[in-house]
Amino acid sequence: MKKLLGIVVLGLILTSCIDQDEKLLENCADYRTSWGEIYNKKPLNEKLKDLNYEGNFNICERELKNYPKKFKAKYRD
Repeated sequence: MKKLLGIVVLGLILTSCIDQDEKLLENCADYRTSWGEIYNKKPLNEKLKDLNYEGNFNICERELKNYPKKFKAKYRD
């Protein structure tokens, strides 16, 4: 029972970290693309249909991988 609880807690922690990184990446790409407030409220899958936005998202992914501390400090909500 304790093992199961440990696995569930670990899964929740990992899931929250992944969601946080995705939101940071989206914030970064929104900032780099500089669209208005209305467009920023669209879901990520719609934003990624725009090639300019997708390119900026890719740049943000590399920045997160290479400089995680600086990236997280810069693009936190």
